[in-house]
Amino acid sequence: MTKKDFGEITRIIREDILKLSQEELATEIGSAQSLVSRMERGQGTIDHLLSLLDYYNKKGLKTHMIFYEPFQKELLVEDNTSTNVDQVLHVAQHYKETLIADFNKLILMLNTL
Repeated sequence: MTKKDFGEITRIIREDILKLSQEELATEIGSAQSLVSRMERGQGTIDHLLSLLDYYNKKGLKTHMIFYEPFQKELLVEDNTSTNVDQVLHVAQHYKETLIADFNKLILMLNTL
């Protein structure tokens, strides 16, 4: 994941999930709107990243899913009422495909020895 990718994810979370303006998010994390704008362009610092992730945690977002690829905003929101079976199956399918691809690469490498 690049800084620009993380910036785009930050924008998606702010707009689509938290329904906040840049100014409102800046107030929530104790920063300036210009900093939120820079972070969304992939130019934030590690201190600001940690503040942002801490804020996401306080809002009940599953922050470990931010770094899941491909990014899916639907997987961030805690659903205390029930588990979304479709989401679980989708994640399982992705892992299955990744494991099969990695296993096939390993077999190919072993066959070349």
